[in-house]
Amino acid sequence: MKLKLTELIKFQLFALGSIVFLIIGMYYLFFYNLDEPLISKAPILGVKHTIDLFLHNMWVYLVTVGLFFVAPLPILYNWGMLCFTIAYNISAFGIGQTLRLLWPHGIVEVPTILLYQYLALKMMLLLYRTRSFRAVLSFVRYNYRWYLLCGLLVLVSAILEGMIR
Repeated sequence: MKLKLTELIKFQLFALGSIVFLIIGMYYLFFYNLDEPLISKAPILGVKHTIDLFLHNMWVYLVTVGLFFVAPLPILYNWGMLCFTIAYNISAFGIGQTLRLLWPHGIVEVPTILLYQYLALKMMLLLYRTRSFRAVLSFVRYNYRWYLLCGLLVLVSAILEGMIR
């Protein structure tokens, strides 16, 4: 079963719209009247920070794909954490500063996250439709380049986030 780009694009547009809606909702629900930020400064850039980011983001990727049979759970958790963090940063640093800090790595990281979430959802749907792990393995083998691309893009986004501000 080949990955369909039109489905991927539709999923990414739906997901981006949902994420923006969740960020706005969380901002007004939790942080609109926050007097003092809980975190006063951003993390220190460098190799250690980059490695930490890479290991964390690769772990999230592997957990999302590894738990494909319950794909909505890690996906919703990831969206919740992402939206909560962005909403908090908007409150603490302002929308301009938050977007400036998100831009360099977010342009790579967010589509990568949505790509591996889409792959996990496709694996889950295929498993439930066919009731066959062989069908899922066949899908992974047929689309292995997408999985490898996700790993590479996780590395690129970690470098961008950890080394560039």
